[in-house]
Amino acid sequence: MRLFIVNIFVVFITITVKGSDFPKPGGIQGQVIDDHTEQALPGVNILVLDTEFGTATDENGWFLLSNLPAGSYHVRFEMMGYKPQTKLNLPVSPDRNLVLTVHLQRTVLEMQNIVVTPDFFKKAKDAVISDRSVDFTEIISDPGSSMDVQRMMQTLPSVVSGSDQYNEVVVRGGAPGENLFVMDHIEIPNPNHFGEQGSGGGPIGIINPMFINEVDFYAGSFPARYGDKASSVMDIELREGNRNKFEMQIDMGMHGFGALAEGPINQGRGSYLVSYHKSYLDLIIANTGLTAVPQYYNMQAKVVYDLSKKHKIIWNGLYGNDKISLEEDAYTDISNIYFVDVKGYEYASGLSWKGLWSKQLYSLLTVYKVENFWWNKVSTTDQGLIYTKDDLESNLAIKGDLVYRLSKRSEITTGFSVNNVDYSYRDWGAEDTLFAYHYYLDGNPAPQLLSDWPYTGTVDSSVTVAELEYFDEWEIDKAIQSQKMAFHFQYKWNPVDKWTLIGGLRYDYFAFTGFKSLSPRLGLSYQFTPVTKINFGLGRHYQSPTNYYLALNEKNSDLKNKHTDQIVLGLEHLLARDIRATVEAYSRQYHDIPVPLSMTTADSLDDTDDEYVNAGTGHVEGIEIFFQKKLYDRFHWILSYSHYISKREDPRFPGTEYNSSFDFRNVFTFVLGYKEDLREKAWYRRMKEKAWYQWTSWLLPFGDEIELSLRWRYLGGRPYTIQDYDPYTQRWYISGNRALNTERFPEYHRLDLMLNRRFIFEKINLVVFLDIQNIYNRDNVWTYSYTQDGKKETVYQYKLFPVGGFSLEL
Repeated sequence: MRLFIVNIFVVFITITVKGSDFPKPGGIQGQVIDDHTEQALPGVNILVLDTEFGTATDENGWFLLSNLPAGSYHVRFEMMGYKPQTKLNLPVSPDRNLVLTVHLQRTVLEMQNIVVTPDFFKKAKDAVISDRSVDFTEIISDPGSSMDVQRMMQTLPSVVSGSDQYNEVVVRGGAPGENLFVMDHIEIPNPNHFGEQGSGGGPIGIINPMFINEVDFYAGSFPARYGDKASSVMDIELREGNRNKFEMQIDMGMHGFGALAEGPINQGRGSYLVSYHKSYLDLIIANTGLTAVPQYYNMQAKVVYDLSKKHKIIWNGLYGNDKISLEEDAYTDISNIYFVDVKGYEYASGLSWKGLWSKQLYSLLTVYKVENFWWNKVSTTDQGLIYTKDDLESNLAIKGDLVYRLSKRSEITTGFSVNNVDYSYRDWGAEDTLFAYHYYLDGNPAPQLLSDWPYTGTVDSSVTVAELEYFDEWEIDKAIQSQKMAFHFQYKWNPVDKWTLIGGLRYDYFAFTGFKSLSPRLGLSYQFTPVTKINFGLGRHYQSPTNYYLALNEKNSDLKNKHTDQIVLGLEHLLARDIRATVEAYSRQYHDIPVPLSMTTADSLDDTDDEYVNAGTGHVEGIEIFFQKKLYDRFHWILSYSHYISKREDPRFPGTEYNSSFDFRNVFTFVLGYKEDLREKAWYRRMKEKAWYQWTSWLLPFGDEIELSLRWRYLGGRPYTIQDYDPYTQRWYISGNRALNTERFPEYHRLDLMLNRRFIFEKINLVVFLDIQNIYNRDNVWTYSYTQDGKKETVYQYKLFPVGGFSLEL
């Protein structure tokens, strides 16, 4: 249905919109700033590669490249004392300006005699190792991700999600919920529609990719300013709106159908950027009788205003609302139907004050609130209402950072955060009864006890013969109000040329549990040739218990924060200006993981009243290889491979280890892309003049610019634990002496193919994409479903899954 709508739209535009051999020119505008002090950089030379266009920033760091013919460009930014940086594949549209914020990083190395310079690859801020920095052009062209930044990061080695249905970021054999999301200094627990409670993933992201300026991702040993997460960090910087004129676009994709608008405030002293998107499949097929159609919408806005040349305020707002109703066969019996209603929302709102106090001193202060709400209701035809959930997690926080450059070779960063948490949990489950069953077998009229399973004969039906145990209804009605506080300090030092040292210390305190922690961080880098570095990082990273655990039992208020001790050693080498290779080996030790008390006993059905204890430990060791070629000429590619072993100690049997749930062992990804400007081809120009082409353009893989890319992904089988079936009680269970995660699901692999087509008209720009996921229709197993009648059924991940969409810039 989505593809049909896109095709109709393409035909309509190509027929009704006037084409032109001379589209109106566009431009690129923005500001260049110091990556650490946020100071505007005047006099930065800006060159559009392979053209005669160029300019320089003014005294406030602003620049404007005007009168650029519509197309894609590579733009280089260079200034004495800073590492040069080239922004690749920047799209310029007719009669509009692309808005950028460019961060240049200081250098203490003399680079004049170097032929190969690493200006295509930018390091994440304060990163020494295990990092990647990407901009919006890489996000929108990544195959298989549907423009979702979380899915895009899965091209990195050791970054997995666990299933196609969720974009969760699980890094280096960790667990869901261990990645920190930061959006313009605002920490967001879960930026997704239908987000899973206690994790950071969901099926559909709510952050508009067209808002993104760049993303810094840290896969481990991240700086001290980040905390309360055990594995990784994704720091998303949003762009500003256009300060010169009003612009808008209409688009459709996985995130829904909607529009984006931007423009100036008070004659360019500020800008706004706002968007709205809504799901549309529910509107189209409402009368078809189909069920389980998700309904969702989201809004996002950013407003920037300059109080003076040195001070500005920034407001960010993000809101998502979702609901779905399911009607499906219950696990118990095909005659018993489950009705599931799910609703929820998630929002973030924050106001920041950025101050430039001198050329060496910079501060950022943010006050924000984030909130997530989950509401579920489950009923059956036999029992009526059996489960409800009404949970709210809210955080009101203030955080500040201060950066001071002591000299050309050293700087300090310090900061704090105070977070007032307000959690409310109101969950209820109906009473339940454990029955005993006998069976009518092989046509025999008398019911019999069935002790062996699976049964090789014919099971005609079953009958209840006894009531073994009655379980009262249960209820959670708990409110938690508490505070979290954190302070951090970091010192960055280049003692001599080629050496970089970053040391940091972080303090965290959670009043509800009374837990306090100190987290040391260290990064060291040596550049022994102009294109080769050896990097080292280590750190301790603490993470609070999952919020929901704290409400389950009063004793859970004694839980400690789990933590990881991470060590990473890596080699980074620039093979060519646009090709970089990295090799990293790492070790991660887990301590004090909260686990259910029932997991520490031999009987998995022990009733411990949802008490958790810090009895979990584990470790991960692995090696990663990553090659990347940027899109400088017509091709780009990524080749990544990781081998790791992720183990946890079995708390039932101290000294015994098992494979962790995300121990995939081997992860391999290959991405290949090709881009071409067909306007340079005489055959294409002749074809565009034909009337038949306007009617059939949606069928043909052509456009003024085209980009064809593919991604092949392989993961080893994910571990799982064998379950046993007791026909007497019709329950599945894990035997008390059963070793955990001894089996593996079949290995996972799929091929994704993406075609981007760009049509450039006189005053507008149309981009149409087709992203076909799992193109050879691989049966990738997600999990197994265990029914009450003793059947084990396979649940698959996405089969062949085409996603189409467009973006129309007006």
